Amino acid sequence: MKRINYKLLTDYLLACDKDELVLTFSEIEDVLESKLPPSSRKHRANWSNNEHEMLAKAWRAAGYRSFKVSLKDETAHFRKVGVEVTSLPKRSVKESKKENKKMLITNAKDIILSDVPEKLRNLELDEFFLVKLNKYNSNIIEGALKEDPQYNKNIAKNAFDKSIKDNDFSKEAYEEIIRGIASENSTRTPKKSISLLAIYLSDPKNDFLNRLNEGNPKLVDDIVFYLNKNHVRKDKSLASKICRYLNEWMFHKDDYTINDSIVRQVLPYYIVYYYGDEGFIEAWLLKEDDLTYVEFFNIFEKVRSKVPELNRHELDHLLWYSYKNDNVRRAIASSLAEGNIILKRNT
Repeated sequence: MKRINYKLLTDYLLACDKDELVLTFSEIEDVLESKLPPSSRKHRANWSNNEHEMLAKAWRAAGYRSFKVSLKDETAHFRKVGVEVTSLPKRSVKESKKENKKMLITNAKDIILSDVPEKLRNLELDEFFLVKLNKYNSNIIEGALKEDPQYNKNIAKNAFDKSIKDNDFSKEAYEEIIRGIASENSTRTPKKSISLLAIYLSDPKNDFLNRLNEGNPKLVDDIVFYLNKNHVRKDKSLASKICRYLNEWMFHKDDYTINDSIVRQVLPYYIVYYYGDEGFIEAWLLKEDDLTYVEFFNIFEKVRSKVPELNRHELDHLLWYSYKNDNVRRAIASSLAEGNIILKRNT
């Protein structure tokens, strides 16, 4: 059995640096690049803050404590040690009754959309209050992204432009570009991994630029295999980002999409929504650790075929940016997809 590198969770929490955050078990598995022990889904004690649990040691090392863990919903909340928990103000009986009455008339839509930021409140929703995949919604997301300073740093693009200007495709030039991509996407990629990626891209034997121009999705899997062979973490997401951005910047194409954990979490819902019986098996594959980029890409393309007005970048942005801070609807999307799978299996 593959040994779990719990330090990856420590590094992730240190990078987040939030007072409180909530992660699904699947998101934690993405961070760990490995499945959680089966007992983690069966026993609440696995999520306690004791000194003996390896999982607990990971978040304790980053200065966090777990609380409000749900085995049913597969979610875990974490709070920084020392952060004050503000208690609710005392209310009179009359005020409490009034508050309870207001809670009773709160409709399901308000609860489901509780995590949605104001700038995304105009997105069109389907009958389950999940985001419709259409050009109208895509335009809202693209507009929001352009105004979001967090995603307009251009560190990697500037490094790429300099490389093109100097006709420099050396290992050092690629390192600067990859470092920029990793920095902008907060991947906390180790220096050794960045160096190995740069070696792969600059080595003529790998024919990287020609294969990138062809748009072959297997290129991403070959990069991941190379990293794994050299005993560093697979970095599936970063490998796909490198191909996605360089394919656009170098050849002005749209041949790749990003293998992102949020997109993987909500894609099964859209497979089931559009394909029903035909798609649920593929949706289930998205839960598997050994899902290759080619398999992920093919599933992404099945969904995209239902919205031909969107290119790959637009669909990726729509899925990712709509749900990236939306824990409620990500959980709903997963539950609806998994519920469909269970139903089909039992009928």
